Amino acid sequence: AQSVNSSLHNVENLNRNFRCTLWVNPVDAEPRGIASGDTVLVSNDIGKILIEARVTQRVIPGTVVMPQGMLFDGSRGDGIDAGACVNTLCTSRPSLISLNNPSHSNICQIAKYEEA
Repeated sequence: AQSVNSSLHNVENLNRNFRCTLWVNPVDAEPRGIASGDTVLVSNDIGKILIEARVTQRVIPGTVVMPQGMLFDGSRGDGIDAGACVNTLCTSRPSLISLNNPSHSNICQIAKYEEA
């Protein structure tokens, strides 16, 4: 990643050359029509984000991986975070297993996103 949490997130040259992407296994991407470079909608009962997909075998089927540290961008006005902030998908309630920290492991759905 090009940043430490959200530090340096606003450096345009870094964002242009080191894109943060959602890693998804081909087993999960193909049935959804998702290819590397596509914008995907990641959603759960807490929130929705948009992020670029990277289809790779380097992630276990049935899971997706995304970086932390992206900044929330609610400028669309439709409740979808265009900044791909993982916290948009997380509860703020601490859990016992995480030693009172909110978890960044979440159940979510992914779908290829096409602007209406």
